Amino acid sequence: MLIYKNEYGIGSIKFRWSLSGSYQQVIPSYVSIDQTGKKINFLENYFNNLKEMSKAIFNKGYQWPFDSRKVKNGSSIIDYALYIEKNIKHRKIYLDFTKNIFYKDKIFNIKDIDISAYNYLKNSKALQDTPIKRLKKLNLKSYELFKKHKIDLSNDLLEIDLLPQHNNGGASVNKWWETSIKHIFSIGECAGTHGIYRPGGAALNSGQVGGLRASYYIKNIYHNKEKKIDTKKVKILINSYALNFTKQNNNLIEDRIDFIK
Repeated sequence: MLIYKNEYGIGSIKFRWSLSGSYQQVIPSYVSIDQTGKKINFLENYFNNLKEMSKAIFNKGYQWPFDSRKVKNGSSIIDYALYIEKNIKHRKIYLDFTKNIFYKDKIFNIKDIDISAYNYLKNSKALQDTPIKRLKKLNLKSYELFKKHKIDLSNDLLEIDLLPQHNNGGASVNKWWETSIKHIFSIGECAGTHGIYRPGGAALNSGQVGGLRASYYIKNIYHNKEKKIDTKKVKILINSYALNFTKQNNNLIEDRIDFIK
């Protein structure tokens, strides 16, 4: 069985990159430009105050992909607003890291942003007076990445759009990442191990753990089958080895592996 769904989120255009994490947590301003060249603070039409707006932008760092369940009172209202600006009003959309967000006549004060965002930035010592200064403090490499591709976020507007990144769902597999067709393994994003609604960051883990377990099974079960080796004992050894390997490698998450008891 094969079930899949494309996952979309905010990304840059000229140099394609997903704008999650630090890029949103420093709360940059969103601006659209119409056919006459006028800049529009379009997000203020979707929120009741600056605090709500700051919370949605900040949460975009954690909730990067569009999620219909997060449109009402959530961060995905931003994706919805971007779609309207780009595809219905035919305006170009940008992130501006040189300016703080504003709401109508409300003057920006970082102490007025959402409390969870404020505490995060405070604990990260990133309460500087502009988004670009906060970004350089919070994650300098995020700034340097675009600078390397000739985009200086200290001066340049960053053109954005809703872009595809992940493919959720996929082929149905067992705990060894083997499909219903024997000897055919589906590993990583092409497998549906996390279903249609996948938690963030699971793609990398799927590839690492899936590749690890599939290779063990192929080598120790299929390769040894002709030798009439006790496969039950081999499976126990495989899981024991996988457990030790995982403990020694922090880039693999132990609880993502479904060990045979």
